[in-house]
Amino acid sequence: QMKNYYNDITKDNLRLIDSLKREISDMKKKAAANAKLMHDISHENKRLSEPLAAAVQEVERLKHGLKDEQKDRLSLRNANARLVLLEKQLVDLRKKHQSLTQAYKTMEANRNALYDSFEHTIHSVQTKCEYKNLVLEQRLSAYGEQHNKKQAQLDEILMAAHLEGGEVARVTEKLDTLLTTKNTKIRDLQYQVAKASKAYNDALRTYESKMRDFGLPDEDIRTLGFNPLLTATSVGPAGLLTK
Repeated sequence: QMKNYYNDITKDNLRLIDSLKREISDMKKKAAANAKLMHDISHENKRLSEPLAAAVQEVERLKHGLKDEQKDRLSLRNANARLVLLEKQLVDLRKKHQSLTQAYKTMEANRNALYDSFEHTIHSVQTKCEYKNLVLEQRLSAYGEQHNKKQAQLDEILMAAHLEGGEVARVTEKLDTLLTTKNTKIRDLQYQVAKASKAYNDALRTYESKMRDFGLPDEDIRTLGFNPLLTATSVGPAGLLTK
């Protein structure tokens, strides 16, 4: 019985040993398989690590690119807004330029018209005034000569007539009245000469002032050759001239 007992124990141990051997063998196989798997995984990790790193870098680059793109979009919106503003300012400037150009052309046309009118008017006024002054001066000279001649004749008549004092007084009174009338006419003629000269000078100053307002230099105005007439009157308006 003891023998059988030990035989049973031995058999059990052998079976246990066989079982353990199989387990060890299986474990070794599994370990080898696991080692191979780990090797393959390690190799795969190494193989994928570079693309992964590149992918991570690409993601970072894209993130930065996205930020830059957002900045670019913001800059683009700002640039578009600035462009719209500049285009509006350009349109306004073009309109203003057209308006100023038209105003300049109008002013230039007015200046040229005034220049032509000035030249024509001054020539006309100067001619008329010179002619009128000449006529008036001739009449003044004639009146003066007549006055001197009549005075001389009167003196001769009075000396030859041997008139009495009363007759001489009456004749002298009539002659004084006549001379007073003649002197009044002479003063009127002198006044007309002065008034005509002053009217011409006033018109000349007015036109010269207008030409300066339109930008015509004094040198160009002087080249027109219009000179004021000599007169002893003031520079007030012609209508204020008194006898």
